[in-house]
Amino acid sequence: MLFPKGSAYEPRTVVTLVLSPGQTLSSGFSSAHMEHIHIHVGDKVYMPEYTSSEEYVQSVSLEIEIPQEDFEVVACYSVQQQLTEGGYTMRLEDNENVRLFGVSEEMQYKYFDCYLLTEDAWSITDVQFKVGGGEWNIVSDVNGCSFSRDDENDNLYRIKIRPDYQNVTGDVTLRVTGEQHGRYSITWENATGEFIDLEKSVLPDMSIDGETVTAEIWVNDGLYLNTAASSVEGLDLEVTARSYVEFVMPAEDVTITLDIREKIPVTYTESENVSPQSQQKIPREMT
Repeated sequence: MLFPKGSAYEPRTVVTLVLSPGQTLSSGFSSAHMEHIHIHVGDKVYMPEYTSSEEYVQSVSLEIEIPQEDFEVVACYSVQQQLTEGGYTMRLEDNENVRLFGVSEEMQYKYFDCYLLTEDAWSITDVQFKVGGGEWNIVSDVNGCSFSRDDENDNLYRIKIRPDYQNVTGDVTLRVTGEQHGRYSITWENATGEFIDLEKSVLPDMSIDGETVTAEIWVNDGLYLNTAASSVEGLDLEVTARSYVEFVMPAEDVTITLDIREKIPVTYTESENVSPQSQQKIPREMT
């Protein structure tokens, strides 16, 4: 959430921020959750305290100071990492395209399970880390360490650093490399309520070039998805199970035309070799 300078909040004043549990914490907050919650406000990180005697509560609050410049409020739930006395922290090597969330340089951790947020259409290609003054390691080459892109937000990555599934032995530094892409639109022809179930169908309307786009098509009764065609010459479309359309996003806007056809019932005369169970429907191109 972005708050521009000059909004209703006065710089350096203290306000109360109230947190409500989302889908991940559907039962509510407990004391065990507090060390996993990080609230980023500008360049400061806040962590709530549990003051209730109840096992679960439906909200927690904390006081934050309003920065002097434009600021964002970003709430993170770092699922696995744990605080510990005598532990270590994590830093991100300077990179104008990436920011680190879900960890505070002022706190001490056993190991890390946090987030990297990139600028729009900037894709991470590699992440390295080092512990203390040690050598750089490729994250994906070390057991217990990984980074993965979020399924819903293509600018968000989850990063886990727990070498050989042990606690870290020094402060961790991350080095991130990547490449800038473009974000382009996707238009779907024949994707109307006349032909498909719009509530069930999944039709991405935008993607980064080079990423795999998958659409899930739920056709209406009596119809089926025959194939699909692209407005971009040479773009390879894969239609599977008459329900999915998949392709690699080109570096330009694209229109995908769905070829949806009608099933025609076949009449038959029951005989020794023909029974009601053998009735079939033959497709025909829709006019």
